[in-house]
Amino acid sequence: MPRHPPITTAALRALAQPLRLRIFHALAAHEVATATLLADELGQKVPLVSYHLGQLNRYGLVEEAPNARGDGRERWWQVREGGLRFSDKELAAEPGGEVAAKALGQTLLARHMEMLEKHMQTQAVHGSGAKTHSFSSDMTLRLTPEQLDSLHAEFTGLLDRYAAQQAAPGEGERFIVLVHGIPYQP
Repeated sequence: MPRHPPITTAALRALAQPLRLRIFHALAAHEVATATLLADELGQKVPLVSYHLGQLNRYGLVEEAPNARGDGRERWWQVREGGLRFSDKELAAEPGGEVAAKALGQTLLARHMEMLEKHMQTQAVHGSGAKTHSFSSDMTLRLTPEQLDSLHAEFTGLLDRYAAQQAAPGEGERFIVLVHGIPYQP
């Protein structure tokens, strides 16, 4: 089962910067990549992406890939095992944790909306005959805080099981699974 390093308040603040979050997601999709590859994909300058990778590394969110391909002139990076997981409850005890979680939550929401909108536009361009694999689901539940904690634990356990058995490189397609457990507000 993957390890899940604790996400610190400082790491949340670092990741709340929108370009860093885009770099983090792009790196996760590639598994390993260089600043040059990520800069090309994101339409950014290599030194800027390299700087942000250094900041993500400083806060324990990414690391140099140990067995990366290449000729040694470029650094290869990977997202630290376990991805990005945090809960408001866990951060409430840390000084500044709630503020950092809120800042990252707002950046994540904007990024998730951007990804979903891009997916919807791509589907519209390809038409209904295109072979797409995706799903959407939402359900309103009445839960106690303890039940929500249990749902979160079960759901992340399910994600861990799928992470452990994911397709080999070159097989399958990369998907991002977006999940939010938030209070209902009409």
